[in-house]
Amino acid sequence: MQLGPAVKRYLDVRLAEGAARESIRKELTTLRAALREAVALGWMTKAQSIDAIPDFTARYKPRTRWLKRDEYAKLLDALEMVELPAGKSKRAQKLVKPSPRLGLREPAAVGRDRGRPRRAAQ
Repeated sequence: MQLGPAVKRYLDVRLAEGAARESIRKELTTLRAALREAVALGWMTKAQSIDAIPDFTARYKPRTRWLKRDEYAKLLDALEMVELPAGKSKRAQKLVKPSPRLGLREPAAVGRDRGRPRRAAQ
């Protein structure tokens, strides 16, 4: 079973459609996970799964957008309506309840740096 040529054609089609290279890389990561499961189930060999995915690189460009004041206010309003089921962890509670130290006067700019809130520039 040769999947490599079919995957290569898929990559060519996605690039022709104008898909971002990072999006395609994520799709290949998902395919790679599915192929690992196929190997675990005995549907294909490990060598076949490795050969199926061609080399593909993408430069990851992280987003640098932060929440604006009005977006932060809307987020707080939405979070006040969230009810956690009993037994949820403290981490889950932190995700839906803003930290009191942030306050409303200084909205947080929530980045992707390990989930830590950042203060917005004033």
